[in-house]
Amino acid sequence: MADTVLTTLMVFGLSLSAGWLLWCALRTSIRFYATRRLQATVVATALITSSSAYAYFCPDFLDETVTPKIKLVAESLAAQIMAVDGVLSAQLEFHSERVLSAIAVLTKQKAVAANQIGNSSRVQSQQIASGMGVIRTAARQKAVRLNHGSEYGQGVDPCRIYAQRKVIAGRDADMAREVRGRIAAEVYAAPGVYMDGAQSREKLVEAHQPFCTQDQVDAGLCKAVGTLPGASLNAGTLFNPAMGAEDLYKAKSAYINNVVGMTDSPVPEGAGTHAAATTYAMAKGSKDAIVSPAIVALKDVQLFNSGVEGSHSGTDLPLSMLFQNEVNRYAGGSIEYDNWSNAMAKQVERGVMVELLKVEALRLAVAGKKLEALDKQEAMLAALVALEARRAQEGAARQDAGNAMSRAVTPGVQ
Repeated sequence: MADTVLTTLMVFGLSLSAGWLLWCALRTSIRFYATRRLQATVVATALITSSSAYAYFCPDFLDETVTPKIKLVAESLAAQIMAVDGVLSAQLEFHSERVLSAIAVLTKQKAVAANQIGNSSRVQSQQIASGMGVIRTAARQKAVRLNHGSEYGQGVDPCRIYAQRKVIAGRDADMAREVRGRIAAEVYAAPGVYMDGAQSREKLVEAHQPFCTQDQVDAGLCKAVGTLPGASLNAGTLFNPAMGAEDLYKAKSAYINNVVGMTDSPVPEGAGTHAAATTYAMAKGSKDAIVSPAIVALKDVQLFNSGVEGSHSGTDLPLSMLFQNEVNRYAGGSIEYDNWSNAMAKQVERGVMVELLKVEALRLAVAGKKLEALDKQEAMLAALVALEARRAQEGAARQDAGNAMSRAVTPGVQ
């Protein structure tokens, strides 16, 4: 009996020692690995082993002593396991949230970076396209300015020169229309005009008063020396530029009237049906037609060198001065030429060609005026030929009449 008890106690002691050693090893393993599944496995193994050992070796009278301690150890172990599990769960949840947040932030950052890269690429493309557009626009503007600008491609000062050329063209056409009206209004002996001799002489004398010379005053023909002595008797007066309200323009009209002479006396009232009146009117008409080319030429020269008011162009400088200004621009010896030559140095090829066309246009206009002058000369030469033919015809008629009279008188003498 004693041997049995002793044996039982030794087995129980060995079991307790083995269980305690196993528990220490398991605890160390639990601390080392710190995993929930391993802890549960170890605890379960320890409990099963201890319980088995206890169930197998421990006698019934030891339950009251061992069981409470085993329960206490098991509860303590379970509490520690639960505490470790809670800490691990909290840390896992905390770190999971941080990892998920970090992943979300990283994803958002990548999206923002991609968006920024896309916006930067778009803005850069737009800037490049805008820059290319600016470069193309600048190139077109440069080409337009070089080829069509007033500084380089349109010649020298195109707007001002165009305006001056337009004035010249308008004045030239207006003066051509003014010649006929000015002849009828300012020439006393105009074609087709009849006036009493005394009245015609009075008008000529009155128009000559502002131009009387000292000799005419001494001779008693004038009361005082005029402001322009002898201007109405000098052909050079016609070629001096003057405005329409100046005395020089009146001297030009007086000169033409002095060249044309006095008017023809009118046909007496009621004598128009007589043969003599008809012959007189026809003779006057022929004289007026022969003289008219000279009158037109003289009046045209007067208006070309006078700044009179036109019906369409108003009042401006004489045409001779307008043409002279244009010629001075290209002929040299003037400030206008200096400015033109300086501006020509900056012109591109197109500007030079345009300016050459302007020079040629002026040359054609001057050539046109020369052609008009030649036409007037031709008309005056034709009138002179007609006058000479008329004189020859009248001389032959007088010679025939003299011969007839001689033949009629000779038989009576015999």
